[in-house]
Amino acid sequence: MVENLNTYWQTQYQPTYQPKLKEEKNEVDTKTYVLGGLAATTVNTPVRRIFTKPVSQHFLKTLEKIPKTDLDTYKTTFNTAFQHSQLGTKGITITDLNTLTEANAEATLKPLAEKMLPKWYSKLLGNNKKVVKKLVAQLETIRKGKNACFAPHAKTIVLNSDKMSVAAFHEMGHALNQQSTGVIKIIKNLKVLRSLTPLILLTAAFKNKKAEGEKPVGAFDKVTTFVKNHCGILTTAALIPTVIEEGIASIRGSKAAKPLLDERLYKQLNKFHGKAWLTYAASAVAAGFAVEAVSWVQDKIAHSKS
Repeated sequence: MVENLNTYWQTQYQPTYQPKLKEEKNEVDTKTYVLGGLAATTVNTPVRRIFTKPVSQHFLKTLEKIPKTDLDTYKTTFNTAFQHSQLGTKGITITDLNTLTEANAEATLKPLAEKMLPKWYSKLLGNNKKVVKKLVAQLETIRKGKNACFAPHAKTIVLNSDKMSVAAFHEMGHALNQQSTGVIKIIKNLKVLRSLTPLILLTAAFKNKKAEGEKPVGAFDKVTTFVKNHCGILTTAALIPTVIEEGIASIRGSKAAKPLLDERLYKQLNKFHGKAWLTYAASAVAAGFAVEAVSWVQDKIAHSKS
């Protein structure tokens, strides 16, 4: 009887203790983790090119089809439009590289590249020479008539007017945007968000993916986990202000040219602007897909042994 009572007590009233289950985590050794991140970053550029190359090639074909006589007309029209804009009274200049040769280019391009840097940048130690060298290389492509730009810190529109005059109106639009207030100024200032894209890329490549049900610990872990899980859309979102501002620059450039061009040349200019804008939009979307690909590759490599 006593034995039966003891058995009854043990089965009905004795408390049972269940050990707390340990939260499952994705643990990866450092070597695999780092190598996975480094390998993942190598897919970034190829994926971006897959998306942007067709759009860029189509844009370049559009540019190549513009006759030399039309480019000459755009050149004359741009000079007139620039005078009407009164940008010159606000310190904006035109730097035309069409007279430079390969032999004498560096003497002009290097000082120009140095002026293009922000004033605060010249105070930093280290990579000034490398940055200037990269800018000189970009200016060389402009000298050859393959691009154009507005340099806000140097306050100048840089182009080869003989070969790229059709792009001058867009760059003038950037100069007009720089002088703007209100919404356009806000959009222009938001372009700084694109500087976050390298950080998003690094997070996608080197942040360890959480296991199912695993919760982040601490503020830094919460932020980086959110960035890791939404790296693609965050990358594209960071580039949207740039895409919008590029579109506004084209619209303002076309508006300045409209009274000075006939209908055919005006339509051709708008077509050029539209296809140029598509390259920016495609780049923003491609950057998002590329970062997602980087994150996916890192996860596959890092957890291939799990």
